[in-house]
Amino acid sequence: MERCIDLIRDDRDAPILASAIEARPGVFVTGDKDFFKERVRVSIRVATTRETLELILNFDSKKSENS
Repeated sequence: MERCIDLIRDDRDAPILASAIEARPGVFVTGDKDFFKERVRVSIRVATTRETLELILNFDSKKSENS
């Protein structure tokens, strides 16, 4: 978690970032602008809710095209 304190502006977000990095999700969805800094995005893929919905909708449309 100490590494995460150096990565994120708000110390209160460090445990969230550390958990997300450890969990290794395909996408970490958040609206918190601090997570979109380049130094954070190097460690984890971050997306807004809108970006995530676009990913899902594009995936579904490609999936149905291949069926």
